[in-house]
Amino acid sequence: METDKKNSDKTELRRRAEKKFEMEARDTKELAEMSPEKMSNLIHDLQVHQIELKMQNDELRRIHKELEESRDRYSHLYDFAPDGYFTLTEKGLIDGANLTLASMLGIVRADLLGESFNRFVQKEDQDIFYKHRQKIMETEIPHTCELHLVKKDGHEIYVRLEAIVIQNEKGPKQIRVAVSDITELRRSEKDLLRSEAKYSSMDEAHEFAENIINTVREPLIVLDQDLRVVSVSRSFYDFFRVKPEETMGQFIYDLGNKQWDIPTLRELLETILPEKASFNNYEVEHDFDTIGNRTMLLNARQIERVMGKERIILLAIEDITERKQYEEKIQHMAFHDSLTGLPNRKLFSDRLGIALAQAKRNNKILGIVMLDLDNFKDVNDTLGHDVGDILLKAVAERLSGTLRKSDTVARFGGDEFVLIFPDMDVIEEAIQVVQKIIDRFHKPFLIDTHQLVVTTSIGITVYPNDGMDEEILIKKADIAMYQAKQAGRARYQLYRKT
Repeated sequence: METDKKNSDKTELRRRAEKKFEMEARDTKELAEMSPEKMSNLIHDLQVHQIELKMQNDELRRIHKELEESRDRYSHLYDFAPDGYFTLTEKGLIDGANLTLASMLGIVRADLLGESFNRFVQKEDQDIFYKHRQKIMETEIPHTCELHLVKKDGHEIYVRLEAIVIQNEKGPKQIRVAVSDITELRRSEKDLLRSEAKYSSMDEAHEFAENIINTVREPLIVLDQDLRVVSVSRSFYDFFRVKPEETMGQFIYDLGNKQWDIPTLRELLETILPEKASFNNYEVEHDFDTIGNRTMLLNARQIERVMGKERIILLAIEDITERKQYEEKIQHMAFHDSLTGLPNRKLFSDRLGIALAQAKRNNKILGIVMLDLDNFKDVNDTLGHDVGDILLKAVAERLSGTLRKSDTVARFGGDEFVLIFPDMDVIEEAIQVVQKIIDRFHKPFLIDTHQLVVTTSIGITVYPNDGMDEEILIKKADIAMYQAKQAGRARYQLYRKT
């Protein structure tokens, strides 16, 4: 039986070898019979194809390098952000986390991945987290909650979770969560509430309260019922760069030469707080003379004192400016090209979707323009990729300076740029801008010591004449661009069916 199988395999191998020999012999015969002119054309086509493959490989390596650099920058911002961040699947499993969160929990990041976040939530607070997760998945509205987490060593920390839903292009929804450690802040508030009941004399209670306030890193203000400053933490003086004599006993809105007369702060203290005993995570952005523009989270508590004494207000201030800046940088990197700062393909697609919907609703036309630089490869080959990168940045600036405010220019990679001309009545509006781009590209680019004249070939498609959706319009714009190249370069071409 085994011998028969071996013989069968040999027969099949022999048959395939003979077939391949016949095909190669036929190809050899066809080549031998080919005329010199056809042979010359074939060699030319093969050489051109070889150059095309090399160009494609060079471009792929370039794009890969850009993606690696962009990923490295994103990873650094994400991992070393001041707050913890993690991503949850719909089932509540941790899909990703930064190093800050791992440090908060005293655990190696790799041990977080794939784990249920409930594992780290204090047992008594797991229902809070369940409702928090359920609410955000149902409403898709950002939501905040506070709860206790248990570190690997068994110690607990009190944290604020701020969560949003993110919709992946391919795949299920996920939840992205920011984690702030507010353990010290909440502990100090509880200690203040107990201070008057614990001590018999007012002086002792005041001294104890002062000691508590000064142990907290975040700035704290204690106000009387008339909104005058009774006490502040040392960190308040350090952070806002003010002196005690400028602060104590002052009406809060008069602090810092009326720098604290902030409409949103008035709303919190005069409208919201009288109706509630406490209010958390009230965001205020303000430009201070001493410390510049800041974004702060205010947590306000009305504290009822012992019988016969007026209530006081505890105002805790958390500076989240740095965190906001990190989030904005990460958001910008997700939707912009790392080299030029222009919108990337993802943001372009989002804007095009909106522009197409508006064009349909308003019965307007829309132009999609694709362009690349003629002979850009020569710049890279002769002057190097660093000069090529500087040229691409200069091209991005020149394009942005030529467009109308309503237009969009994005970089898709390499020397390929794509533009949106929305809300047009006639295509001539787009052609006018495109011709201006071509004319401006005749002016040399000064790159280091080099004066580079780089022309551009441009393809134009029109909604709804050439297509109704993004994929078709971009594909036809690409075809039109190559039609412009075939026609001699340094020109535009409206899409025409071939």
